[in-house]
Amino acid sequence: MARGRRRKGTRRIALSPNARFRLLFVVPFALVAGLLCFSVSGANILRPVRPDLAMSFQPFDARARARAAEQRLSTLPISRAQLAEAERLALEALRRDPTIVVAWRTLGIVATARNEEARATRLFRFSGYLSKRDLPTQMWLIEDRVRANDIEGALRHYDAALRAKPDSAAALLPILVAATANDGIVPPLARLLNTNPPWRRPFLTALASNAPDAENFARFVELVIRGAPIEERNIVATRMAALIEQRQYGPALHVYRLLAGGDGRAQLVRNGSFEQPNPYPPLDWLLNDQPDFRAEQQAAVPGGAGGRLQISASNGAGGVAARQMLLLSPGNYEIRATAGAVEEVRPARLGWSVQCNNPQGTVLLEQDLPQLSARIAPAARFRVPPGGCEGQWLSLKLRGDFDPGGVAAWIDLLSIRPI
Repeated sequence: MARGRRRKGTRRIALSPNARFRLLFVVPFALVAGLLCFSVSGANILRPVRPDLAMSFQPFDARARARAAEQRLSTLPISRAQLAEAERLALEALRRDPTIVVAWRTLGIVATARNEEARATRLFRFSGYLSKRDLPTQMWLIEDRVRANDIEGALRHYDAALRAKPDSAAALLPILVAATANDGIVPPLARLLNTNPPWRRPFLTALASNAPDAENFARFVELVIRGAPIEERNIVATRMAALIEQRQYGPALHVYRLLAGGDGRAQLVRNGSFEQPNPYPPLDWLLNDQPDFRAEQQAAVPGGAGGRLQISASNGAGGVAARQMLLLSPGNYEIRATAGAVEEVRPARLGWSVQCNNPQGTVLLEQDLPQLSARIAPAARFRVPPGGCEGQWLSLKLRGDFDPGGVAAWIDLLSIRPI
């Protein structure tokens, strides 16, 4: 009776013959599958950095062999033995998987090192056919097209490389920027950018920072700026301002007219009526904007026409309120404007000046305007010399005044005409 009595809390599970068979089959299979997963996972983890260890997990891993072949060529100088070993491993990889780009590219490098140019070209072209995402292959193809003076072909491979590896922009874009010094590259490069590749804006940023040739930069902008969004126009405008600093006035004015559109504000003074925005200084107005000294475009007084520039200051502040770069040819000129006091504010003392943008800062005109009333019409004459003064700064100034209530004035309809 005691033997037949089961212990409390225990159950005996009886397995059918079929269940025992399935268990005998599944357990070894699970063990084999686990070992296989371990070996495959180990190979996948180690393949990029230690392909030799990866091959110990998976002796027939084609990608590990391709990576090992690539590593054989990673140290310089490369010996004949290294070339032979890299070739052997790459061929073994391709016998198992003929789609491995790294192996084809490695064979191409081996052929290049052996001066087998025709074979190297075939191998790299086939590698590029298999994948446009392999950066070393695209770099070799770029150089190949450059050697052949095939600009269009080189640009196609630049495009492929930059699309495949966006982080390659740091290395590739400076090369493209430097290439714009070559007249022949400007039109095809502009055509490529007009297809709106993902690297268009980074390239424009790099070009605006380091364009090697001012004339070619202006030509390039002419080809790509039409319909460009405001962000890209602003990027180009930074280079225009840099060209002014470098006294490259012709290309700067060309770029300005492309950006401004229409007649490019063809007047000698741009926006002299102070009715338009000033998006592209210094060929548009640079306006002072400080808490105690500012120049602000605003609507005219009720009943007046158009806009005007109001200049105000407090706490004794003064100096240049607004300025613009002029590009006047040598000759005699007259400057005119209307100006006046602001109601219920003490009139400011305004002045204007024209000064050459040269190392000497040659002054062509320096004048205080007459005492302001409700409205005056000041005028003055000056002469631009025949040399050394291709660009001129026109400045509107306010004399500092320590009146505790502040001072203000307005100016409008500013123009310059040759006489």
